[in-house]
Amino acid sequence: MPSPDIPPPDLPIATAPMTDARSHALPPIRLRLLGTVPYTDALTRMRAWTAARQAARKAALAGEGRSSAAPAVVPGTGEASLLRDWPDLSEAATAGDEIWLMQHPPVFTLGMNSQPEHLLNAGDIPVVPTERGGQITYHGPGQIMAYLMLDLRARRLGIRTLVERIEDALIDCLGQYGITAFRQEGAPGIYVLPGQNGPVQPADGAAQWPAGTVTPPVSGPHHVHARHARPAAGVAKIASIGLKTSHGFSYHGLALNGQMDLSPFHRINPCGFRNLQMTDIHRQAALSQDLDLDALALALGKALAAAIEGQFAHGSRRPLTDRPSRPGHALAD
Repeated sequence: MPSPDIPPPDLPIATAPMTDARSHALPPIRLRLLGTVPYTDALTRMRAWTAARQAARKAALAGEGRSSAAPAVVPGTGEASLLRDWPDLSEAATAGDEIWLMQHPPVFTLGMNSQPEHLLNAGDIPVVPTERGGQITYHGPGQIMAYLMLDLRARRLGIRTLVERIEDALIDCLGQYGITAFRQEGAPGIYVLPGQNGPVQPADGAAQWPAGTVTPPVSGPHHVHARHARPAAGVAKIASIGLKTSHGFSYHGLALNGQMDLSPFHRINPCGFRNLQMTDIHRQAALSQDLDLDALALALGKALAAAIEGQFAHGSRRPLTDRPSRPGHALAD
């Protein structure tokens, strides 16, 4: 049951297509709530699903004699549908975009930029190398994983814009739990001030955030991760991002800490940063009862779908555009 402290967020995903003969509407993004899945199983399915969608598009383009350039598209109408089982690979040729929501048993994952010295003591927790961007991180029960199975080329959505929209969705979702979250310049992910849900208020009354913070709401483009910089002192990380794109399709995604055992993070340098403080929604919101993790997963999925389609739940941010992603791009977490 949902925690009585905070009612489950409800973020509708209603979009209105443009009336342009040169555009075509995409179907609403489908959400899959998949429970607890071993990381290696999820990784195998992500790879297979992405490869099947790539093959289907290649075959369609060859059959129609068209170039791979995508026509202009607009979001579909209606709300994201919710499914609770895995897609069949036979559906890949006609499938739209999906967000896979799940938790994992304890596992450390190594991104493409991982360095051995950042794994301090794995103990009995498995370590799995992967092709996502970034360094080492931990996944475990109570953390919501959202894997973004998107056709970026069809959406004309570049990696920079995708990251910005993911961050917007995370900030909006955390806001539904009374948590003020923010970006850190050059340090991918989403951060909070532990035990505090707003900027520091010094004696002179001028609000101050930690150095390098990009505070919400933000108008216009953000400078996303121009360089990998250590987060400011005194902040804690609550969500991580690690993406992979391949021939116009994305997979992997993000992790949002809901209510989890944070001690395994002490066995690593999270995201390559020594002594980086980690936190979760339950601690930051000071909830008195357990967090409803299914409600959190659904709220996150809806926020992500809305943001990816250029619709923001609180109207605080506007869609951005940039160039489509390049093949094989990986983003740090």
